[in-house]
Amino acid sequence: MENISDHRLVHCKLNVEVYKRPPTTFYVRDYNMFMANEFQFDANSVNWMNVDILDNIQDKIKFLNDAITILFDIHAPLKLVKPKIRKYRPYITEAIKDMIKLKRKAYQKYKASGLENHRSYYKELCNIINEAIKREKIAYMKHRIKTTNKRPQEL
Repeated sequence: MENISDHRLVHCKLNVEVYKRPPTTFYVRDYNMFMANEFQFDANSVNWMNVDILDNIQDKIKFLNDAITILFDIHAPLKLVKPKIRKYRPYITEAIKDMIKLKRKAYQKYKASGLENHRSYYKELCNIINEAIKREKIAYMKHRIKTTNKRPQEL
């Protein structure tokens, strides 16, 4: 009975299909190139008196909707947006979020000025934030392991 173990690894292969959610996309109006003067000029060129000629209220609403939609399609076209899917990171605290905002401001300041001291300040903030995230992640995982010690399926 002394040589009961043969020290071989036990393994198996599982063919599991992973459900991948289709990407979420939607349309928004792009106002980056919107020129109010040109929009007003084109809006003035529409014959709005045609609304009075129409008898049916549904036709009047359709005319107004079509005219306004065409104006906006010309001056603020629809743009397909695919939002960035963010990872679930519960270890990112409010303090770290504030530090990230500070880092972004420092980066903008560095890009605007191009000065070396602004760059070094930005880099220093990057290092501090990376270390803070690493510490928070370790603390979070230790806490999760400790609280789910008896229930590993919840981990």
